[in-house]
Amino acid sequence: MRARVALPLAGVLLLVALLLAGLAHQVGAWNQVVRRDDVRFVTAPVAQGMWDAPAGPGSRLAGDLLGIRDDTQFRRAERLYVRGHLPAKTFGEEKARLAARGAASELLEQLMTADGQSWRRARAANLLGILLVEDAREGRDLAPTLSKQAVKAFRAGARQQDGADEPRFNLEVLLTELRPNGLIGRDLSQNQAGVANGLGAGLATPEGGY
Repeated sequence: MRARVALPLAGVLLLVALLLAGLAHQVGAWNQVVRRDDVRFVTAPVAQGMWDAPAGPGSRLAGDLLGIRDDTQFRRAERLYVRGHLPAKTFGEEKARLAARGAASELLEQLMTADGQSWRRARAANLLGILLVEDAREGRDLAPTLSKQAVKAFRAGARQQDGADEPRFNLEVLLTELRPNGLIGRDLSQNQAGVANGLGAGLATPEGGY
């Protein structure tokens, strides 16, 4: 009787051990993916396939346990943001650049409210606000609407518990620029003191804004 119970139990324990070993392997694989692709992002920000799930069974479960989805989504948003600011020399490159800007705006808008970390919500809101300011400077007709959206994004970032300094600073800069005429457009298309070419606080000139 004991033997009959012991054999199935041993099989179950062996299966559990194998599952845990596989899960541990996938956790390590995820950590390697993040570290490797963070380096790739610095050296080659337009490279494809960064922060994709590692191969093998259990990778999704391991990613869920690590809470990696928000991390990788945020990294992809930053990659798209950077890709949208790279100079284009051909029509195809310009088309890809504009597509990256559009995708970055969409993803950043999601992350600024849905991300689980307040510092990432602040960062996403700040980058989205910068994109909106840049777009406002490019299109005078839509400048008032885009300006209001940028103010809204910066304010959302400024309200976060962590990482609020950059969006708060950019909000102050933007509101100062908006006071004379109520919009951003052709009058603000040239560089001004304190404006850092649209690359964003933290990605551009320190203490420069945007």
